[in-house]
Amino acid sequence: MTLFADIQQQVVTNCGGRDNDEFLLSIKFNTNAVLTWLATQAEWPELQRTAEPNMVIGQTSYTKTELEITDLNRLYGIKLFDGVDWRPPMQYLTKVRFDSEVKPCSATISGKPDTYTVFGGKYVFNLKPDATYLLNLDYYAHPTLVTGDTSEIPYERLDGPLANLLSGYGWLSIGDSSMAEAWFKAGSSQLAAIGIDTTSLLNVRVPPRGDVRKGSQAWNDPFQRRS
Repeated sequence: MTLFADIQQQVVTNCGGRDNDEFLLSIKFNTNAVLTWLATQAEWPELQRTAEPNMVIGQTSYTKTELEITDLNRLYGIKLFDGVDWRPPMQYLTKVRFDSEVKPCSATISGKPDTYTVFGGKYVFNLKPDATYLLNLDYYAHPTLVTGDTSEIPYERLDGPLANLLSGYGWLSIGDSSMAEAWFKAGSSQLAAIGIDTTSLLNVRVPPRGDVRKGSQAWNDPFQRRS
């Protein structure tokens, strides 16, 4: 995987060699913002994880730590092994439906849980487990955020669009909207080619800081929709 230092150097080059401390800090900040945004846009293989905790007899609610999913970004499946076969994925119910449809029984009846809800930071299952059933949880983890030069970019084959988008943010921070728009378009077209819509990302832009804008021309929003 690519190191953050490599992406940062490309952005510095794309932005005319600017490498003061404030500019470098903004690159790291914007990198983490884009990495986090990307996690919501697709089911990235690099973020797929599996956990296999055991249920406790009689215990219906579990914390993320107990389920071994403390780095959870999005859960997309829970299955239970009954000792012979993996049962079908459990059904998720909203708290309202869970309370009205299954909770009256879950406090007193033991069995193989097949439904769950999430409330108060805990995962609550119907029925009191009557054995130490093995669970299989498929989920997506949060992307690992960069903290320094040796941090790895968690997505493969996205070096080009990432550097282009960050260069757009770099030019935007110093008040050059035309250069920012050019780099954003380059990054957006590359992501569009793999099915990623950047509309929601480009609506969130970092305005230039006051000390950087001094003496520059008036700043224009490059995402202003033109007729």
